Amino acid sequence: MTATEASRNFSDLLDAIERGETVTITRGHHAVAEMRRPTGRTPWSP
Repeated sequence: MTATEASRNFSDLLDAIERGETVTITRGHHAVAEMRRPTGRTPWSP
């Protein structure tokens, strides 16, 4: 998914991640980020 698509469809992106998908964000045909559900405890978890 391009950075522009991620920005325009952020809610859909979060829905996909919540379903367990890993999404790679690209900019200029280069991967710049990978988004996925967190594993284990995170600093903001209760």
